[in-house]
Amino acid sequence: MARYLMDHYELIGLTRKEVIAKLGDSGEESRMLYDLGPERGSMFKVDNDWLEISLPAGKVASGFIRISSVSKGGSREIANFV
Repeated sequence: MARYLMDHYELIGLTRKEVIAKLGDSGEESRMLYDLGPERGSMFKVDNDWLEISLPAGKVASGFIRISSVSKGGSREIANFV
């Protein structure tokens, strides 16, 4: 679903309220994080994919789908809309 949103909708410039209307509230003000569930395309499904949306001035400035690596203690970006 997150990839579909990134490919078919213009998210840059949306207000926080508009993002909440589409995706629900993530509970944060300037950075919204949505857990997308287990990493797609992985045999072991250890890590989760996350949609991260940055709203520095109350409007979407950028967004990323990230894999949060539990085993490696970090994350890597797999897609973005800027």
